[in-house]
Amino acid sequence: MAQWWRSRRYQALAVSALVLAAGGALVSSAHAASTPAATSSSGATITVNATGKVLGTPDTLNLTMGVSTTAASASAALERNNAAMAKLQATLTSAGVASAAMQTANLSLSPNTNAKGQIINYEADDTLAVTLTDLKKAGAVIDAASTAAENAARIEGISFSIAHSAGLLGAARRQAMANATSAATTLAAAASEHLGRVLKIDEQSTQLPSPPLADAAGTARSVPLQPGTTPVSVQLQVVFALAP
Repeated sequence: MAQWWRSRRYQALAVSALVLAAGGALVSSAHAASTPAATSSSGATITVNATGKVLGTPDTLNLTMGVSTTAASASAALERNNAAMAKLQATLTSAGVASAAMQTANLSLSPNTNAKGQIINYEADDTLAVTLTDLKKAGAVIDAASTAAENAARIEGISFSIAHSAGLLGAARRQAMANATSAATTLAAAASEHLGRVLKIDEQSTQLPSPPLADAAGTARSVPLQPGTTPVSVQLQVVFALAP
């Protein structure tokens, strides 16, 4: 009987040891899973600024044109101005320019005075911002609209832009990143270091300039039009790690 009891006691102790061992393994596994992996980085970094620029062909013309009229009375000046603007807009519409592509940018009515401060007449001014997407017809459209408004017509400004610029922006970003990597590699080598992975990228600016081609004195003399090319540029700030 005593021998049987000792045997059972030894079995119980053995089972307890197995349970403790298994529990210890589980605890160790859980601890290993919650511990972050050690980084091999030395903590040193290098920061560079780089620009990527590509040229694109404009696909949109942004036009500001209007009419200016004078008359002895304010009502007469405004009436003449309305008639001239109506002709201008009708010509644009007949040329295929959508209403959504035309927007009134300014409307004013003011008196003109002489040296003594006396009112001599009134001047009405109406400015229209127009977006033209068919550049092949843009020159003819501008000429026709200016002719329709006769002597009241004027062109305040013309600029070109790129509406569909996603592809150009992508190319400029890739170029900027390549320039940043090249510059960082050169600097790291000069410091007897090795360039590591990219830690951070900030896009500082994206530029889609629309250079003006005419001023307030411009008229149909700006026709024919030459859209040329428009630069699209991206500036990046990139932080690289230095390999340990």
